[in-house]
Amino acid sequence: MDLADPCGMIDLADRGNCQYDGGAHIRGGKKEWRMTHLASTDGQLPGVTLAEARQIHATLTDLDKTLGQLTGSADQDFLRIGNALGHAVEVFGRLGGNLAGLAEQLHSQDAHSAVSTLEQAVQKIRGMSGGDNQTGAILLQLEEGGAEVAKRLDLLQRIIGEVVALAINGKIQAALVTAAGVDFSVFTKEIGRLGQMAAASTEQAADRLGTVRAAVASARQAETDFERNEAKELEAVRNRIEASLSVLAERRHRAAAAADSVAEKSNRISQRIGATVGELQINDSVCQRIEHIRTALRAMASLVVSEPVSEAGCQWLDKIPVERRSLMIGGVTRLQAAQLAGGADDYRNEVEGLARNLSALAGDAADILAEAEAAFGGSGGGLFIAEINHDIHRATKLLTASAGARERAGSVVTAVSEGFRAMAADLAAIQSIDADMRVMGLNATLKCGRLGDDGRALGVVAHELRACSKRTEDCSHSIAELLKTVLALADALADAASEGGGDQSGDPVAIMADSMVALSHLGDAMSNALTELRTDAGEVSAALTATAAGIDIHHRAGAAAMDGVTRLTVTANSLAAESDLDDTVHQDIHRLMQPCYTMDRERLIHQTVAKDDSATTVLQSRTGDPDDDLDGMFL
Repeated sequence: MDLADPCGMIDLADRGNCQYDGGAHIRGGKKEWRMTHLASTDGQLPGVTLAEARQIHATLTDLDKTLGQLTGSADQDFLRIGNALGHAVEVFGRLGGNLAGLAEQLHSQDAHSAVSTLEQAVQKIRGMSGGDNQTGAILLQLEEGGAEVAKRLDLLQRIIGEVVALAINGKIQAALVTAAGVDFSVFTKEIGRLGQMAAASTEQAADRLGTVRAAVASARQAETDFERNEAKELEAVRNRIEASLSVLAERRHRAAAAADSVAEKSNRISQRIGATVGELQINDSVCQRIEHIRTALRAMASLVVSEPVSEAGCQWLDKIPVERRSLMIGGVTRLQAAQLAGGADDYRNEVEGLARNLSALAGDAADILAEAEAAFGGSGGGLFIAEINHDIHRATKLLTASAGARERAGSVVTAVSEGFRAMAADLAAIQSIDADMRVMGLNATLKCGRLGDDGRALGVVAHELRACSKRTEDCSHSIAELLKTVLALADALADAASEGGGDQSGDPVAIMADSMVALSHLGDAMSNALTELRTDAGEVSAALTATAAGIDIHHRAGAAAMDGVTRLTVTANSLAAESDLDDTVHQDIHRLMQPCYTMDRERLIHQTVAKDDSATTVLQSRTGDPDDDLDGMFL
């Protein structure tokens, strides 16, 4: 029996059934025979020891196994990512619908009913609290205006007192005039009479002012008492309810804006989901590239131990002369090291992009939830509707107390209005008297001027009288302007009282109860929708965030690739230097690998490492064909 063939004439294909140990014992079939055969046949690679061949074979086989396990693990990772993304697509579809449903709730019949009853509630509170709480402010202004009128009336009284004194002095000076035929008695009598009339009118106006000021002060005290007890709280509640109407309107607008915003986001989200789905395909393309590497590694593993190459389309390698196989194996392993490094780099970039898109989708879900919370949420995680209900409940307890304050404020309306109008009439009389005095003073001045020295003293009195008249005119005019303002305030007080005592139809408590019922129905419907939206948005955001954070396949692939590149480079360098590869070897490498390639990235790396211009020709011929290969989707 030939030791080179321990199975004798058994066909090579049947040698796997033989067992032989170093020519003496039959052991492990085809593989054991092959390794033993290496020690005694001419199939051993020149310059490569049996131990080195076995080490290379083990390296290539182990790396093939590692890459196979890596692709299997990646498939599981991407399956989980795909499931998370599929669930996200489903949830995003619901989020927009839920938000739109929430917006529609604010335009429902319950919402319209709530708005209507809230408006009635505001009117009732405004009426029963005294004309939108204007009474107190008007009474304060009336009190201040009355004080200012009193100050100016006092000045007017002093000026008129001077007129009376001048009238007495004028009577004395008129008696001293010695000119014949000149009689000033009418002048002095009329001046005295007018002065007395002006003083009486001024005194009467002052008395009326005192009465009005007392009434205003009394009403102000009553208003202060009410403000101290219930009015401020009632007004605060009314303001909150009135603000709630604005809130409802603003929330409607915000809800519509949120729905529009989400609709706009939907296009971006769809694009992002599409990009993410596209990035999921990188696993298939990279796994395919790894399969090409594994095919080459298995072929070279067979070739290094002179085992028949069983890889489909690679059997021709058996015909390569033994003396050229080291160059072939060295060139192919060097090429696969480059392919492995390039594939890992592309894989890392695409997977990182995938993780970014997943995180961005999680952010989109969080944004939608934030918009919903801003549009519909209240304090403490509840609904803004519940906060309105609390204010309405408190308002029902304060309405009765406000009625008494309204009545007290209205009791002074007549007194204030009539008193200030009577004062205006008194002032008009004073202004008429003042006009008469100016005319008489002018006539007396002219007559005294014609008398020369005899009329000089009386002329001075007449001149002073005209000066007092001018001061009276200015003071009375200022009081008249002030009275216009005060009378306008009196009218405003009457209007406020009239508003407060206006339409009393309808039970305020019943109106409040209707408001609470309508708001409760609206709140229940919105609460259910918002709860579902919160659950969906929170779940999908957390799931996508966790999925993105848990992606580490690119790190594992990178580590495995780095190790593989190192081992393949060491193997390649041990077999052949790059400069040793001649055209024949490059042609063989091209013949082995080019039929495998399905992606342009593989061809470009092949062109660089294997010094093969065919890749350029192929790429140029494929330009403009978007369906040429999967790389067109990623590069």
